[in-house]
Amino acid sequence: MNTEIDSDLFIGLSADDRKKFFEIIGGEEKIFKPKNIIYMSGSNITKFGIITEGKIDVINITHEGNVNLMFTLKKGDMVCESVCFTESKKIPFDIVAKTDAKIYFVEKDKLFSKNIMEQKFYNKLIQNFFTILAQENVNKAKKMDILSRRTTEDKVLTYLYMQSKLCGKKSFDIPFNREELATFLAVDRSALSTVIAGMNKKNIIRCKKNHFTLLK
Repeated sequence: MNTEIDSDLFIGLSADDRKKFFEIIGGEEKIFKPKNIIYMSGSNITKFGIITEGKIDVINITHEGNVNLMFTLKKGDMVCESVCFTESKKIPFDIVAKTDAKIYFVEKDKLFSKNIMEQKFYNKLIQNFFTILAQENVNKAKKMDILSRRTTEDKVLTYLYMQSKLCGKKSFDIPFNREELATFLAVDRSALSTVIAGMNKKNIIRCKKNHFTLLK
């Protein structure tokens, strides 16, 4: 197991602390190929995961069969860190490998075992864990804000302004191609392209592939 993985869970922990964490926690790393289903909606979740390689998608499939991309998670991100602590422990979304991926799974109860709680780094570890949970709630609120917009143009602009604030500049790359962005915004792919072209023409934005510049 690579104890040097860059995850927010380990902020402030030394290399020795990380090594001790993995020794005590006794998790399991699993390998997934692109499009492998990691968890299906309704699955019972008792573990959280840390992505050690690759990317995964969290998706929602509507009753009409439409696929909505909720989030894309990357190396260092955590998976199911909130679901495993709910009363039902049922995940409401599908989780699918986007690329070749590896995930290190940990039984959530082991996070509160005596051996790990006795470690000097434990308080910092738990602080990091709850910071991640809080950020997850913020991200969900942002996604709800985007999806609540009535028009495709409003959805695009809301998303782009959020990305601009996140990186602190008017010109930036987004982590999606056009098809992925349409899925994330829950809009039609061709309609999205038409709207982006119109926003370029009206000098609201400039874009080339996944690089955008806000002009207003």
